[in-house]
Amino acid sequence: MVLVNYTLAMNAQDEGDDPSWLLLATYALSGKRAAIFVILAGIGITLMTRKTHLASETAKDTREMVIMRVHDRLILGKRALFLFIAGLLYYPLWPADILHYYGVWLLVAIPLLFVSNWVLLAGAGLSLLIAYVLLFTVDYEIGWDWDTLEYAGFWRPDGFVRNMFYNGFHPVFPWLGFLFLGM
Repeated sequence: MVLVNYTLAMNAQDEGDDPSWLLLATYALSGKRAAIFVILAGIGITLMTRKTHLASETAKDTREMVIMRVHDRLILGKRALFLFIAGLLYYPLWPADILHYYGVWLLVAIPLLFVSNWVLLAGAGLSLLIAYVLLFTVDYEIGWDWDTLEYAGFWRPDGFVRNMFYNGFHPVFPWLGFLFLGM
C-alpha cells in the first residue's frame, strides 16, 4: 500500500530525484492494488459469515439463526469501528490513509451481510452510478490544494463527509462497489 501511494502522497515527480524504476513500478500498480485489497476485504467478510450462511440453508431454529446473524454483525461492527478510529488517529501522520474508509465500508456492509448475490451486484452498480452522478453534479476539486495535496476542511463536517463519500483518496462511492463485488 505504501508503494501504491508513494507517488501521490510523497509528491514524487518524473523530473525529481526519485529512481525511475520506482516511479515506473508505482505508475504500473497505481489503483490496482487498492482495488484488489478492497475486493479481498469483501471476500474476507463472506468467509467470516460462511458458517452462518451455511447454517441458514438447513436451519430449523430461526431463533438460533437470528442470534448467529446478530453475532456476525456485531463482530463486523466492532472491526469497522476499530478501523475507523485507527484511521482517523493515523490520518494526521498519513493523509492518504485508507483505514477510516475501510471502517465506513464495513459499516455499510453490515445490513447487507445476508442478502443475495444479485443484491450485492446491484449495490456495486449503484455505487458506481452514484460516483458518476456526483462527478457531473458536484465540483470534485472542492477542499483540495493540488499543489500540496492537502485536503482543507477534513475535520469540518462538510469537508469530512465530502472527503469520505466523494472526493477523498478512497471515497465510499465508487469504492464500496469493490467491497460488494468481493462479497
